[in-house]
Amino acid sequence: METQNKNISEIIKFSKEIIKTAYKKSNLTKLKSSYFVFHSGDNCSKKILVLLNAKHDKVYQYITTAVNKGAIGIITDCKINEKKLNIKVSILVLKKLALCLNSFLEYLHNDPLANKFIIGVTGTDGKTSCVHLLAQSFNYLGKTIGIISSEGNGEYSNLKKNMYTTPPPHILFKYFSEFRKKNIDIIIIECSSQGLDQNRLKNIKFNQSIITNITKDHLEYHKTLNHYMKSKVKLIDMTSDKIYLNKDCSSTKKIINMFKTNAQIIYYKLDNEIKFKNLNLDDNLPTRYNLSSIASVLKGMNISSSKICKVFKKLNPVTGRNNYIVTDENISFYVDYAHTSQSLKILLEGIKRKYSDSSFNLITIFGCGGNRDVAKRSLMGSIAEKYSNTIILTDDNPRNEDSNKIINDICSGINDKNKLIIIPNRKRAIRKAVSIAKKNDIVVLAGKGNEDVIIYGANTVKHNDLKYLRSVIK
Repeated sequence: METQNKNISEIIKFSKEIIKTAYKKSNLTKLKSSYFVFHSGDNCSKKILVLLNAKHDKVYQYITTAVNKGAIGIITDCKINEKKLNIKVSILVLKKLALCLNSFLEYLHNDPLANKFIIGVTGTDGKTSCVHLLAQSFNYLGKTIGIISSEGNGEYSNLKKNMYTTPPPHILFKYFSEFRKKNIDIIIIECSSQGLDQNRLKNIKFNQSIITNITKDHLEYHKTLNHYMKSKVKLIDMTSDKIYLNKDCSSTKKIINMFKTNAQIIYYKLDNEIKFKNLNLDDNLPTRYNLSSIASVLKGMNISSSKICKVFKKLNPVTGRNNYIVTDENISFYVDYAHTSQSLKILLEGIKRKYSDSSFNLITIFGCGGNRDVAKRSLMGSIAEKYSNTIILTDDNPRNEDSNKIINDICSGINDKNKLIIIPNRKRAIRKAVSIAKKNDIVVLAGKGNEDVIIYGANTVKHNDLKYLRSVIK
């Protein structure tokens, strides 16, 4: 903490000297956030560029671009050889900038989180649904909610689109300031493993946290499951009041030994928190898992079971998560973001159970993302084979990988090739599923949820599963 305070003092001193000169202010008592910029592509005129985690081969380009656009100073955690710069500019290098940046932003924005009730949600599956369903629940209980989520940021009734799950600190604090102005009661933050690992949430004091589950994911970034779990555990270390852990998750026992906390640990378990029988919910589908954790949180805040049931009856599904459409021909379609082996299993297994008294064919459309965990591909193939009558393999986000290679990796987990149809073009795959589906059949579109594009290398193709499906079955 002493080193952190020293670094913040250095940033303030460095910045004040530059701002005084540039703005001709002899008496500058307080720095403002408007004096700083965090991307060289933004308006840098008479501002200090804060450059964090820049790739070494790009850092000189970023600095040059910013200075040419009027930047008056640079604060960075990158080692700089000033001889390589053809321009003169004041530079402050702090190796541990990532660890003190949030405290500096807290100073710039006048401590916007003071006296705010903050809940963090992390896990491999169900983070977004948990955040939004919890926000809905609190809304029905008369609270004003601010959320940070992959499905949007802002006051819950008026979200703005977002390209991050957990945004960089300067974007986070911009929203925190808005939440203070709007007198938001509760802030709910979706905490990604990368965001936690990169200290984007450093020094934020969470009152409560929820871990939905932890299975293998993002190993292309974390390399090992142990490192991935340690990233998730960072949220627990920042939580002061209550921590909600999924007792049904096999990884829960493993993470217990990874943290020490004075907060109360509460285990929630499927069916343990509240009886779902009279709620008219899809009680075998993924929503049920989220409601178990949410019921536990609400009970921990002294909300009665009867009131929780009333709230749950009013909840709407999150767009792109377990969305259900049925046609006049009684063909059912489920659109879900399930993109891990565990989430796909929960989804397909739940559908099979829900319709166990009916005769139907299950048609599953999915793919896997490129430049992501390769090991899950064959496993997802075998899960799809176990529950599906027909599997249509298609593109998810190939990114910089060959689409055919990804599909072949999935195919390696499927033994019965008679079940298999391969159509890389996702729109064509959806049209094919609609054309072969018959009365009472169920079609599952997994992996993309409410995403608006498919990524092919440097290019993107506009596509939204929900919107396109609706246009096809219209």
